[in-house]
Amino acid sequence: MLSRAVADQIAPLPVATAVAASGGRLDGLLPGAIAALPPGEVVLTEERANDFLAARPDAIAPLEAARLSFDDGRAIATISAYGVSSAASVTLAADQGRLVVTGARLEPPLAYVLSADELARLLAERLNAELTAQGRRIDEVRIEQGRLILITS
Repeated sequence: MLSRAVADQIAPLPVATAVAASGGRLDGLLPGAIAALPPGEVVLTEERANDFLAARPDAIAPLEAARLSFDDGRAIATISAYGVSSAASVTLAADQGRLVVTGARLEPPLAYVLSADELARLLAERLNAELTAQGRRIDEVRIEQGRLILITS
């Protein structure tokens, strides 16, 4: 399905295998972001998240633009690709060291061609696989106005 192809583009699997094959270099967006997480409380502001994405346009291709916001317990991504814009949002939780994505929503027009639930499930699987490969855990996650707060170990 198209949702799997989009997930493959955003967070290809197996990331850990690709890192091992590259001599341990963390070149991809996902492995590099996870490796940069210090243990303890990590506060990610909208500004910092958007600066991170803007500095890595090749990492979000084929998206032409992506903007994150954190509001009312939801992470919201406004994305543009092929001249079309849409928004996707999720709620996040931590369960036994893994990130759990719930309440996935995708607005038209992308909702007509992608499954929000499947895309969220695939991306969570890949994120959790990379966390496991790096021996990391997400112990708590909260979304507050303008920021995402993670407790990692």
